[in-house]
Amino acid sequence: MFKIILGTIALILLALQFGCAVKAGPIYHKGGREYGRIKGIWGSTFWNYYERGLSYAEGEFWTEAINDFQQAIRLKNQDQRRVRTYGLHILDDYFPHREMGIVYYAMGDYQKAIQELSLSLKYYPSAKAKYYLNRSRQAYLQQRGQDKACPQILFTSHRDQQLVSGFEALIEGRASDDCFVEKIMINGIPYLCELAQPEIPFSATVDLEPGVNEIKVVAKDLLGKETVASLHLIADRQAPLLYVEDLRIMPAAGNDGRYPGGEIQIEGQIKDVAGVRSFQIDQKEVPLHGAEGRFLFRSPLIESRSFLPFTAEDRLGNRVEGQIGIETDQQKEYTFLPRLVRVASLRLAGVGSFSQQGESRDLQPPTIRIDSPKGDLVVDWESVFVCGEVQDTGGIRDILINHESVMAGEGKRIYFNHILKLPQGKTTITIQAIDRAGNEKTKSITIERKINPVRQIGARMSLAIIPFTQYGKNEPGGGNLVTDFLIKAFADQERFFVVDRQRIDQVLRRLKKDDPENPEISPREFGTMVCAETILAGHVYESKGFVEIAARLIDTETSVILDCQDVYGPEDSESLKTLLEGLALKFKHSFPLVEGMIVEKEGQSIFVNLGKEKNIKEFTKFIVFRDGRPLIDPLTKKVLEYRPDILGEAKIVKVFEQTSQADLRIKDQQKDTVRVKDRVITK
Repeated sequence: MFKIILGTIALILLALQFGCAVKAGPIYHKGGREYGRIKGIWGSTFWNYYERGLSYAEGEFWTEAINDFQQAIRLKNQDQRRVRTYGLHILDDYFPHREMGIVYYAMGDYQKAIQELSLSLKYYPSAKAKYYLNRSRQAYLQQRGQDKACPQILFTSHRDQQLVSGFEALIEGRASDDCFVEKIMINGIPYLCELAQPEIPFSATVDLEPGVNEIKVVAKDLLGKETVASLHLIADRQAPLLYVEDLRIMPAAGNDGRYPGGEIQIEGQIKDVAGVRSFQIDQKEVPLHGAEGRFLFRSPLIESRSFLPFTAEDRLGNRVEGQIGIETDQQKEYTFLPRLVRVASLRLAGVGSFSQQGESRDLQPPTIRIDSPKGDLVVDWESVFVCGEVQDTGGIRDILINHESVMAGEGKRIYFNHILKLPQGKTTITIQAIDRAGNEKTKSITIERKINPVRQIGARMSLAIIPFTQYGKNEPGGGNLVTDFLIKAFADQERFFVVDRQRIDQVLRRLKKDDPENPEISPREFGTMVCAETILAGHVYESKGFVEIAARLIDTETSVILDCQDVYGPEDSESLKTLLEGLALKFKHSFPLVEGMIVEKEGQSIFVNLGKEKNIKEFTKFIVFRDGRPLIDPLTKKVLEYRPDILGEAKIVKVFEQTSQADLRIKDQQKDTVRVKDRVITK
């Protein structure tokens, strides 16, 4: 009986071996390599056909490759990443439609290539499918001669020669073509558009310098026809400049009888690049005459008043408020008094407002008074408003702030204002005044910008980048090159706190030493060992001068894949560097650094005014904080830094369109301290 059973098993194994040998298909040899052989035993599964199809395609055995991809599709239709095969085994990539489309492209059957590649993108968008769909469409258009016109570019955010305020502008528009737009560049920087489309909307934030700024956009179609369009924006970050040329105190006997108790006459100019929309002295609108904005203001003399308030606003909304000092000595029929124009507040369009009270004291010409900022400060501002007054009885020729002129003419008393961008660290601001005789006066202040701790790189989501799995040629050092470029690209983006590679390598070596056969551990354990909240893992496929890099971001606490991104292109080192910079940029866009507010609190749950429209994702975290008071040195009274009250963290559990729900990760005794209107920032 035992012999019969053994014989039966032997026959079954022989039959299986014979059957598998038949179904496994032919093995080809070309250039010293085998094509058509798979790893393991043939089982007629979808992954067997897919693996063999890839092998045939690599050897350019097109018919055999198409047959295998078609059979794989019959067994499992949809293209996808991370597909389960059997048990706990995972196939990194399964893209039969995409790979069959690439084979059709190589065979010159561009219509079928377009059909299969489009279907692949419908199931799962991949950079490789987009690349070959572009190439297939390009070849099809060349074959048919259909593409006739150059692309067109339309700006939708601004008109040419438009006046704007601020340090930057969001440029929006669209590029269109009679067939397909493939590439867009904005001021020489490529705009991310992997898949060519008949129309592609674009948006980019560009830095602005004072005066005229040219924004140049280039659009190319699939056949290389190019269109260049320019948009000119005039940046005005100044509120109107007030020039007081003459100030007369007219006693009752000296005026025309209009004001029996005497009058004040102020003559001068008010200038602004954008044009003055409103100018008031003592809450009365002052008529302006001519293109130079000249004015003559008359007001009754009131002895108890030493200042007249003024406000001026340009057409962009840049606004200044202040006070003009006056003399009430009625014995003088005409007096130009180099006294005070005091700043009450300044508001620049799109930037905000700043208030400061000036000192009331007489100054000798040429004199500089800085009303804002007052003295050396430590701040957490991205920019600073510099404003004050310069006086000189002989006339002022120029006012410079950090060697940049802020004047548009000459006068005896000028109120100036200017906005400066603040880098991190100390910035010296120098105001220089030059009178008509060439005499100079200089004043300087120092501003130190300290970034709020919740916005510093150390407070952001920690990321460990582990070596990617290599497939294909596996050139010596190729994996290290990818890891090096990727770490630098993520560090340069400044969105994540990137864990030091040396620490990761030490942990990996220790794991391999402890268990050479199975050095892998769970994401949670690995994250604990390297102090990382997320892990970036992935794989690299190299084939025929091209490389596909697919990455996934994993939450170490839950092992959930938070996001997947990929890139595809030439594998030379310069192109590889550009590809990996693009990969890092994709993750940065997928996990934006945004701030919001708690709008509701229920027990341990908070609801925040940030949702899907801000790209908020489940399983990521918020830092919960409250703006703290400045830390002041008790001896010098100087502000040392602005220290926020960091209340803790919250894990996002549900995301809605405009809101999200998060569970507080705070000690029980501190949970009651969190309240509505407290602020959050994505970690």
